[in-house]
Amino acid sequence: MRLKFNRFFAFLLMLVLTLSLIGPLDVKAAGTIKLNATSKTLYIGKTFKLKLSGTSEAVTFKSSNKNIASVSKKGTITAKKSGKATITATAGGKSYTCKVTVRKCSIFSYLNWPDMYNYEQQYGHGDGLGGKITDLNEYYVYLGCNYVPILLSYKGPSLDFEVADPVICCASIGELEKDFATLYVYPLECGSTTITVTDPKVPSVSLTLTINVLPSLYVEDYITEITLKKGESKTIKFYQYFMWNLYWSSAENNGVFDASWADDWNYDENSIELTIKGTKKGSDELIVFIGDNEIVGGRININVK
Repeated sequence: MRLKFNRFFAFLLMLVLTLSLIGPLDVKAAGTIKLNATSKTLYIGKTFKLKLSGTSEAVTFKSSNKNIASVSKKGTITAKKSGKATITATAGGKSYTCKVTVRKCSIFSYLNWPDMYNYEQQYGHGDGLGGKITDLNEYYVYLGCNYVPILLSYKGPSLDFEVADPVICCASIGELEKDFATLYVYPLECGSTTITVTDPKVPSVSLTLTINVLPSLYVEDYITEITLKKGESKTIKFYQYFMWNLYWSSAENNGVFDASWADDWNYDENSIELTIKGTKKGSDELIVFIGDNEIVGGRININVK
């Protein structure tokens, strides 16, 4: 009788120990099965890899709306159309869901302010590397600068561009990283053109930039002739984006006029004044140019009566 009791007690003890070991293991295993995301916002054209961890069972994926967000057999979600969809991952008879929101994507442009800041620190003036913006998506670029960096903000998969008139400017584009890419514009000739930025993978997305290439040195109202009386003076403005040193000379050097520059630049409008004084009757031509670069910014006929 005592032997039977001992055997029963031993069996009961082993059963309790076995259950205490198995129970926590099951709970722990069930707790580790999870998706790497239960909600996700994607922009049209973007992809995301959905993963179910903590199980060795085969995993199947299904989308509630393939037109909005499709999913591959391996769990890659592709955003196709704005809206909402639910991706369901199933393994071992259990299902796990991820709610996906798909949004439209747009391209936005800015001047590349970090580069512009470095330029201002070096030269102490200007809007940046030869460019400024007055209206959204319209840029003014100055002939004589190497390039103008335009920052593109875009949450889509890729970017490409086309220049309408490659005689006015050419361009290149950097890689799209962290939703930003830089479009480099290289001015070639004065005039206006457009650059259309698109996403080859999302045809509905595009952005048109207007590029105006201006001379780096020009006279106000594009004056070509001035008539003065002997002893009379007239002050005109010359605009020079980079504000390098300006010089003037006369074509004939016949003493018909004299001229003098103002002491300081007007930094608000990148201009400096030149006062012309008629000294004797006759005609000559005023030539204004940038010193070392010999960029002629204006030829004005001076007539003194």
